[in-house]
Amino acid sequence: MQDFCFLLKEGEQLLYRTKSTGHLHARKVIYILLALFFVAVGLFIYSETAATPAAGIGAICLGVLFIIPLIYEIARSFKTHYLLTNQRAIIVEQPVWLGKPVVFSFPWAEDMIKRYKRHRNGSADFIFAKEPFGSITSVPVGFINAPNADELHQQFHKLGIFKPENNVSFKKLPKIQHPGVLKRLFGYLLGTLALGYFAYAAIINNGTDLHLFGMEHDALVIGNRKATEKRGKEKLTLYYPIVVYQAIDGKEHTTLSLNGTDTPLRSGDTITILVNKSNPNRVILANNANEDTRALAPCLGALFCLVMFIITCVRSYRKRKEPYHHIELKYMD
Repeated sequence: MQDFCFLLKEGEQLLYRTKSTGHLHARKVIYILLALFFVAVGLFIYSETAATPAAGIGAICLGVLFIIPLIYEIARSFKTHYLLTNQRAIIVEQPVWLGKPVVFSFPWAEDMIKRYKRHRNGSADFIFAKEPFGSITSVPVGFINAPNADELHQQFHKLGIFKPENNVSFKKLPKIQHPGVLKRLFGYLLGTLALGYFAYAAIINNGTDLHLFGMEHDALVIGNRKATEKRGKEKLTLYYPIVVYQAIDGKEHTTLSLNGTDTPLRSGDTITILVNKSNPNRVILANNANEDTRALAPCLGALFCLVMFIITCVRSYRKRKEPYHHIELKYMD
């Protein structure tokens, strides 16, 4: 077993140590699976309106990414160690891949064990506090799935620490904040990818990219397609012109504009359009005042997540000389 003497303070003695048998709180599993389900369904529905097959592939990839936290939590639980000293209880969460160990320490108190739950396999949960998980629920912090529960209980008893009855809480659990650097990094990265995907799909659907990279052509209006769209709280009736134009290669193309107007254009009118160089069927009206701005919000969201990802990386780099993250009774209000 790994030596954790470097964690001990001056005059502190290690009395007992053990390792978790592995655990994953059911609430985390449920929330991850629900998130995976709703995101996958939402992305699938959204991809049905996308102009390229890549959008559907991107939806599948983003959905799969949501299973990574579940795998990470399972792996981390098998690398969690529990230590008892003559001064405190210590939880050491070893990194699964990258990062530093996270150390929780709880100074001795007669009622420090807030909850106790015995399992059929002889292990037990000795709960000291709880960690907020999102804004709705929380997960327990303590010796979770600690093996040899009777032996561990005897060690607590020798130190004058008593446990409540099995699976009974006699005091409200205090909250403790986990540093969760890797969680935040993954969350910001996932947010950047997910919102970036939504922004990309919206840009492709609306032809926003053609304002920068499209080629101007004269086109002849031969009809309009009427559609009703909801933007915010308003419902708009738009008319998407069907146009005919001659490309550089000399071929004639008939296509539907990706953006529309408040009033229908008259058949026979000549208008200016912007055309995608690689896909001549992707065109938009040039100088259209009724532009779709739905791509703006996900673009700003993706930019925010990317900035937070960079800030978190910089802060983590500045603390690179610290051997581990230490949390000692820094309770949240």
